[in-house]
Amino acid sequence: MPLLFYEPESETRGKVYLMHYMPDQLTAEERAKGVSVSEIPEAERIRGKAAVLYVNPKTGELWHEHVDIPLTQEEQMEDLREQNLDLMAALADIAVATGAI
Repeated sequence: MPLLFYEPESETRGKVYLMHYMPDQLTAEERAKGVSVSEIPEAERIRGKAAVLYVNPKTGELWHEHVDIPLTQEEQMEDLREQNLDLMAALADIAVATGAI
């Protein structure tokens, strides 16, 4: 069972900063500072976002919140390619509609 260590934001909300998968190697004092959970939910992948794991230290409830992150160069290039394809299709439509081709 993973042990989560978190930065408290309120009594019922803490931002997880460390997941320890071998808590039996910790002292009882160290284990007391974390929250033991049966499993960690997988975060939804959203382009341009990073998932941040939160825990309710009273109940052990877990959830992810998504925060904005910069797009990678590959993602930026993909956006530009898509915009170019859209522009080329629009120009072709205009050319056909005006009889230019």
